[in-house]
Amino acid sequence: MSRRIFRVFYQLYCLALGVFRTAKSPYRLLVACPNDFHFFHLRPLIEKLAADPAFKIQLIAFEGAHIDPVEGVEIVHKKDLKKHILKPVDMFLTTEFIDPPSWFATTKLVFFLHGIGPKVSYFASPKLAKFDVILAPSPFVADHQRPFLKPGAQIVSTGLPALDVFVRDDKATVEPSHEKKGRPVLLYAPSWSADPEQISADRAIIQAIIAQDVCDCIIRPHPLLMSSGRQGNPKIKQLLDEAEATNPAIRIHSGPGTSIYDVLPQADILMSDISSVLYEFLIFDRPILLYLKDGVAGFYDAEDIIEKTRRASFEVSDPGSFHDALMKSIAQPTAHALERCQLLDVMLYNPGNATTAIVSLIEKYAERK
Repeated sequence: MSRRIFRVFYQLYCLALGVFRTAKSPYRLLVACPNDFHFFHLRPLIEKLAADPAFKIQLIAFEGAHIDPVEGVEIVHKKDLKKHILKPVDMFLTTEFIDPPSWFATTKLVFFLHGIGPKVSYFASPKLAKFDVILAPSPFVADHQRPFLKPGAQIVSTGLPALDVFVRDDKATVEPSHEKKGRPVLLYAPSWSADPEQISADRAIIQAIIAQDVCDCIIRPHPLLMSSGRQGNPKIKQLLDEAEATNPAIRIHSGPGTSIYDVLPQADILMSDISSVLYEFLIFDRPILLYLKDGVAGFYDAEDIIEKTRRASFEVSDPGSFHDALMKSIAQPTAHALERCQLLDVMLYNPGNATTAIVSLIEKYAERK
């Protein structure tokens, strides 16, 4: 009862502040990115809003997350949120299904999906019902999320801000970021799952990568695979360390402050599994190797996008088929170009303009205050 009474009084306090705020009062936005890789998805958006004095941006710092400073953005540690209770937040934007603070009585609650991929059963969830606005990366995702919205909630297809830097006038524009050695670059980006049976990365596929001698290779594991916490996989970390030590053509890209977007444009070929990186890579129109080992493949066969993904990729059904698929991708880089284009049209939306679209939406809400 006491919590309910506090919430009522706090709501009245927020409403009173709203009455007395001036046209010059900034619109207060609190952003929650529980992990580093969540932050990189939203960084272009955060930087653009922070440059506008009409907005006051606060970013929650979660334990274990490494967030680079952004000019104009205030970092608030999660444990210190209650110290800011007398500064009501206009909008709470989160990249994960986390509960907003209980005192957010008049705050607009916004959910942004931090990735895309075949895990429809994850992002189309009853947990969406707590939010007022859903920012979907594409109409495909929005269609799956819509049945879980609460009455009156809004869902908007906006695209992925992290990809905007790579696209101009609907075409991928990648500045040369490394010197080619005459060999193609393979990027291996294994994903993570709370269920170990759904993780494709294992000794056999890593040994197959070590054995190949036609590509330079960058391995970018999902950050949670390399985590030292309970979510991490120490066996995978050991295998990757051994791979880098064994083959000088292999480089592991991992650690605090690093991002998949540092290395994504450098790849001539991508190999991944159920990671959203596979779909983000479509903007470059380059060959994709889809590695779904036994068990993982069966789990995702139920998702309705997986068949389109198979047609757009060179399939690696097991480590023994990796080398042949790699050679085909080098010899026939345009073999699945049409299918990749079709898959891009389904999974990616508004390439190059996602940040602008989300900023425009937030500005509309700010004007209503």
